[in-house]
Amino acid sequence: MKKIVMVISFISIMAYISSAYAFFPSGEINENYSYKDLKIEKVEKKKVKYYLTGIIINETDERKEDFWITFYAKTIHGDTLWKVKVKIDLIDRYGTYDFEEKIKRYKKREPYKWEFKIKEPKKRKKK
Repeated sequence: MKKIVMVISFISIMAYISSAYAFFPSGEINENYSYKDLKIEKVEKKKVKYYLTGIIINETDERKEDFWITFYAKTIHGDTLWKVKVKIDLIDRYGTYDFEEKIKRYKKREPYKWEFKIKEPKKRKKK
């Protein structure tokens, strides 16, 4: 009975992994943002396309608007495989932002690690 449960569990895990090509449960972007459920998903229609999906979490007590987070997929040696820019229109304090962005020029290799670049609008000086 234990063997059957283990085999079924293994098959379930493999089916989940294959449907999401690559999965990264959670991590820190910087001191202000983190991510969870980061996945590379393969969509097959007329043409095969790959998407980066996930959730960005605002770790601050400030509401953030109109900024970009660029995800750089890196190899073990630090070479960039590809990048995806995510535009965040609005994220509340301690809130989340779900995203799905197409990966252009996807190389069929899983990233070993991630690097991030955040571009926030410049703060206007008060008069």
